[in-house]
This record gives sequence, structure tokens and C-alpha cells, in this order.
Amino acid sequence: MNLKKSGIGVLAALSSFLAACTSTAGASPTGLDIWKQVLWFGTLGFLGYSADGAMVGFMRIAVFILVFALLYEGSRFLGFLGRNSRIAIALILSLISVIFIPGNVLAGIGAAYGTLVAFILLGSVVLGMGWLYFSIPTTGAGYRLIRVAVLLVLLFILISVKQHATGLLIPSIGGISLPGIAGISLP
Repeated sequence: MNLKKSGIGVLAALSSFLAACTSTAGASPTGLDIWKQVLWFGTLGFLGYSADGAMVGFMRIAVFILVFALLYEGSRFLGFLGRNSRIAIALILSLISVIFIPGNVLAGIGAAYGTLVAFILLGSVVLGMGWLYFSIPTTGAGYRLIRVAVLLVLLFILISVKQHATGLLIPSIGGISLPGIAGISLP
């Protein structure tokens, strides 16, 4: 019950703070304005360094949360530190980490993670459909029709991935592909 009271108190304090921060004279900020401010913070605009785009700012915030969580939970094994000391050390080290990680490295982290997740998600679907294809018996016409439908779904998935990957790998200027200009036909 005490946790519920403290949670309600924190929520009330946060609501009061946000209500006090909004100005009644001007237009109130929208959710997009707040999100842009958060991304500005992530691009290190508050330090006078905002050469990175919004995606790098988002990755900087995400990596900060990840590094802080890992360092904080990893510091539990240091028995001589108290909770507040562990929070301070994890906070300082994670801030130092994300401030000095270059933007292109953060973009690479995001690309690698996205590739891994896409591989796992698409691979699980393709493996599941392959298992389904081989587990359906070939005795009746209805079963063969289901097998053909499974193959068509697999074909659709693989063609979609190929088109998306081709669009990512082939450079284009203003939506016009460079191989198309040169008269090169791709398979």
C-alpha cells in the first residue's frame, strides 16, 4: 500500500510540475514539440554540438539507457557500494560513454541491431513456413493446395525482402536509380 501512495504522490508532483511549466499566454507545446526537444537533447544540442541528425540523437538516448541499465545491474556484484553510489557511478560512466561515442558509430549500432532483429524475425517466419510445408501431407488435392499457398507466401516474403534490400544497396538520386539511368538491368 505504501508503494501505491508514493506512486500517486510522484504522479501528482509530476503533473503539478508539468502544469506549472506550461504557459497560458502562448500556445501549449504539442507532443511533437516535446519529442523534438528530447531529440535535441540526444544530439547534444545543449552542449553546443548538434551536428548529428535526429536518428543519431535517438540512438544516443537509447544507448545511454542501455549502458546505464547494464552498469547499474552489473554493479550489484560490488558489495561494498551502496545503492546511491552505484546509481551515481553508472550514471556518470554512461553519460561519458554516450557523449564521446561518435555519431557514425551510433548509426552503425542501430544498423547492426536492426539487421539482427530483421534476420531473426524473417528467419523464424521462413523456417516456420518451411516446417509447415514439409509437415503437410501430399495425399489429397486440398493438402496440395495448402502447400502451394504456403509456397506462394514464402515467395512473396522473399521477393519483398529482395526488393527492399536492392533498394537499400543501389544508390539513387531523387528517387531515380543510377543503374536505370545507365541502362543496366538488374535481375
